[in-house]
Amino acid sequence: SEWCSELYRLHNLTVDAIFVDGGGVGGGVVDYLRALGYKIFDVQFGSKPRDPLRYANKRAELWGNLKEWMETGALPNDRDLEAQLTSIEYGFNLKEQIQLERKEVMKSRGLASPDEAEAIALTLAQPVAPKNLLARHHKSKNNIRNWNPYAREGEAGYVKR
Repeated sequence: SEWCSELYRLHNLTVDAIFVDGGGVGGGVVDYLRALGYKIFDVQFGSKPRDPLRYANKRAELWGNLKEWMETGALPNDRDLEAQLTSIEYGFNLKEQIQLERKEVMKSRGLASPDEAEAIALTLAQPVAPKNLLARHHKSKNNIRNWNPYAREGEAGYVKR
């Protein structure tokens, strides 16, 4: 958490959101960064997903979001990251929801925790409007409360970027 805070300060980073895995030791990271004044989104991997018909928990949903994003997104050419992204297995539970392999099971197969891959997946925990988009929208006569990050062009709440 100190490393994150120092990196943010040294490089004068401006971000639109910071998502942190708040489970386990991550709870302390969330508390520390909030105490320093950062706006943090505490993501609990075991919590209920936005799409409970498809995913068993938030962790499975994040990885599903990452899979969809990768169809158009780009990641660095990194062998370790590639191994993390491709080594995790999944299945379906009795409710036919996607359920990811537990980290303990990965460890028993001789694999490390996919920390970097999950950090990338965390960035997709919820839609984030860029601050400059919010400022432009707020300046217009439209009400920002009507903005819908999922709206398509022509639908209510759509904001052209």
